[in-house]
Amino acid sequence: MTYRTLRTRLAAPLAAAALLALAPAGAEAQVRIAVVGPQTGPLAAFGAMMETGAALAAEAINARGGIAGEPLEILVRDDIGDPARARTVAGALVADEPELLGVIGHLTAGPSLEAAPLYADAGIPMITPAVTEPRLTEEPAWNVLRLAPSDQVQGALAAQAVAQAAPAARVAIVHDKTGFGKGAADVFRATLEEAGIVDVLYEGLDAGEPSYRGLAARVAAAEPDFVYLGGLAPEAALLLRDLRAAGSRARLVGTDALASPVFANLDADVAGGTWMTAAPAALDNPAATTIAGVILSQATATGESAESTAAPSPASVLPILAAEDVIETLHPVALRAYAAVEALADAASAIGTTDGEAIAARLREAPVDTALGPVRFDAAGEVEMPLMAVHEWRPGPLGALDYVGNRVGGDE
Repeated sequence: MTYRTLRTRLAAPLAAAALLALAPAGAEAQVRIAVVGPQTGPLAAFGAMMETGAALAAEAINARGGIAGEPLEILVRDDIGDPARARTVAGALVADEPELLGVIGHLTAGPSLEAAPLYADAGIPMITPAVTEPRLTEEPAWNVLRLAPSDQVQGALAAQAVAQAAPAARVAIVHDKTGFGKGAADVFRATLEEAGIVDVLYEGLDAGEPSYRGLAARVAAAEPDFVYLGGLAPEAALLLRDLRAAGSRARLVGTDALASPVFANLDADVAGGTWMTAAPAALDNPAATTIAGVILSQATATGESAESTAAPSPASVLPILAAEDVIETLHPVALRAYAAVEALADAASAIGTTDGEAIAARLREAPVDTALGPVRFDAAGEVEMPLMAVHEWRPGPLGALDYVGNRVGGDE
């Protein structure tokens, strides 16, 4: 099952469950958190992940008595993934809901950068579960917190894994000339140099080309043991095929952009052994497995059982999740949104106030327990906990490439 199919089957029962769980009978919610992200448009599936995680967290918090005895309600707003729309939505939100406990969002960098100052002026903290753009925290704002790894983390983590595995390795570096790809490649290069490894080739490619045979020939001639690509899955797939055709057996190392069917559908003799930095899959996190189980039960409920929100046991969920291809598409954003709601609620309860600046300060001062584990943010708003690991693509039981559970080294 693809995530698009899952989302279609999930939307109605989850919305009904959220309305019932987040607005308890006889009680008007006095504490509200807004989830702001794309609910329509090409990124809507990811917006649904944010909404799902936040709704389930609020349901659990309300089952424990809410926040200081008050029920928690989740509001959802649609920015369609557009910066201008995000600014408009944020302006309306702070005007209509000035007492918001916080905002979970936005999904992407442009909308987050546009909306964050409006939330700051209104005294509202913002936790993004997905934005990796380094600019978000380069000029720290009191209200901006990132519960996702910066792009810079990926390059450094990959370089550390290479240096640890092969201190004398020959390494070639290729990037797609974008801010994301070149940025990750440059951090990878600098981290390698700190470990005493100087690359044997550093070159850019033009994304979207039908072939990279010339580049592959130059890379192969440099005889690298590893090839780092700062770029996306289509370019990785083409480059790997051309490298193999050129006689190179170098191990490809890439970013989480490789977590794509484009890459997973490659032949194992071409792409097997590839390393990739990515968020650990839900199979590695018992809390994530439980949350994903609830979502799966909602998505697959029949008309007769749609009212049931009981989670299957982890033992029964794991094989279903793996077979349904839910884990990689669902886990990182949904679980971080879940944890973001927990963090805001825990901080508010700990200090006995819903004041936004006090909550943001608390989250920088002391860790809070979440489904991700203890979470604390540094002065810039970056999360201080492991969020990524290096994984290896290997053939799974059915022969298809997979990376779930195939960790290479330490995480970041």
